[in-house]
Amino acid sequence: MSERNTFQGRLGQAVMAERTPTFVFILSHLRAHAPLIESLRGACERLGTAPTFADDPAHALALLSEGAHSPHRLDPVAILVDEARTLDALKAQMSPDVLSNGNGGAHSANGNSAGEAPSLPETPVLMLAHSRAEGLDMLQRGATDFVVIGTGDDHTSGDESWLAILNARMSAALHIHHLKTRLEAGERRFRMLIQRNADAILVIDTDGIVRFANPAVEALFDQPARQLLGTYFGFPLLVGETTELDIVNPRTGRRLIAEMRVVEVEWERARAHLASLRDITERKLLEAERTEREKLAFALDKEREMRGLKERFLTMMSHELRTPLALIRLSYDMLRHYGARASEEEREQYLDNIHVQVNHLTEMIQDVMAVSRSENPDHEFDPEVTDLVAYCGAIVKEFQQNYRKTHTILFETAHRLMRASVDRRLLRQALINLISNAIKYSPDGTDITVRLAVRGREALLTVVDHGIGVPPDDVPRLFEPFHRGSNVDTIPGTGLGLTIVAGVVKAHKGRVEIDSQVGAGTTFTLVLPVVVATA
Repeated sequence: MSERNTFQGRLGQAVMAERTPTFVFILSHLRAHAPLIESLRGACERLGTAPTFADDPAHALALLSEGAHSPHRLDPVAILVDEARTLDALKAQMSPDVLSNGNGGAHSANGNSAGEAPSLPETPVLMLAHSRAEGLDMLQRGATDFVVIGTGDDHTSGDESWLAILNARMSAALHIHHLKTRLEAGERRFRMLIQRNADAILVIDTDGIVRFANPAVEALFDQPARQLLGTYFGFPLLVGETTELDIVNPRTGRRLIAEMRVVEVEWERARAHLASLRDITERKLLEAERTEREKLAFALDKEREMRGLKERFLTMMSHELRTPLALIRLSYDMLRHYGARASEEEREQYLDNIHVQVNHLTEMIQDVMAVSRSENPDHEFDPEVTDLVAYCGAIVKEFQQNYRKTHTILFETAHRLMRASVDRRLLRQALINLISNAIKYSPDGTDITVRLAVRGREALLTVVDHGIGVPPDDVPRLFEPFHRGSNVDTIPGTGLGLTIVAGVVKAHKGRVEIDSQVGAGTTFTLVLPVVVATA
């Protein structure tokens, strides 16, 4: 390869290697003017740069190359020439395919502007012209800028403002050079980060074509990065979002999962997308394993829960069934063996005992069935508009009649009428269970209060007792089937009443609130969003 075709590449290597900025002066007839040379040296000194004087472009390249491996390598800021033939010779030393127009004109296919001569893209060429006409001509021939020098023979007489203009041009060139140097350093660091990044980095243009790929892409797509250049990416690019891609190796059939983040960037002066892809296959496998373990643990917990539920059910049934069955057997035996000798009153008492215990067993079975129905998502729920004041008042009255000898049961409300959409059968079950529990766990002679109030569209149905209360540790499990408070001692019960209450409230899309103190009593409040109208 000839020196002419490698000048730009060798000059570029010198630029990358050095750190000392220099103005390169390739002067022909002006180099003999000592005052001018001193002015140029002074300008370089004021700018903190080193001047480099050369006879021709080849000489300039030699001077720059000599220091390419020294600690003080030269970095050309601009090239200053004083003759058209020097500019032409400089142009001839450069490879045409790397040149661009210094005036920012439109480029042709080979990188040159149509109808205009090329100039160095990275190293501006400043023409020291003898006239404005000559300077304009040099611009057409490829110069970046020009300065009309003084008219005296020694170029120091006459209007010397051109020296100030030259100093300003050199200062501007140095400023631009510093900006380009920092930009190039930033780009090098950026590219180094991308090249060394463990994530796959792709740049995709607006047509979906891959324009850049870093080495990490090869492991993800199982092919050299260069083979991806110019190919269609094929995945949707959602800016600002994190998406997951399934990447299947067509050769091995191996499936990878990649997490992709996309941002908009400018790439080669055009809008593009930068996609960062991270292989998360192992992470997804671990997540799947963890999910499977969680499912298994949940299933085991449910199995233990069902086993515990079964044990509590059997314990409850064996305990609660033993007493009524024993009373039924006793009454039956008494009637069978001594019925002929018993009085009519005694026979009636035995029959009443059998009837009461059968009802008790029936109620237990109904409670179990009620819990089973409440846990069925398709269980019957039939709401109708009901006057809660009259409905709840009637239920309280039943208890007042049946338990007037043991408890004082009060019904309080500030309303004459409260129309609400409720399932009458379910609400009766809930209220009966709450009042029954209040009676069961409260000493004889104490008051039990049932209150009915309204808050917005919510009906507040409250049952207050002054019984044994609920220990704090039992509250979280109070509504579980067959669970009973740790302080109930020998008080009979199935542990199903509050489970039924919870199911009724759930069916009405409400909630249960509890406030209890051991030894002081308990307040249950059903909050039901069912009110239609009040009066």
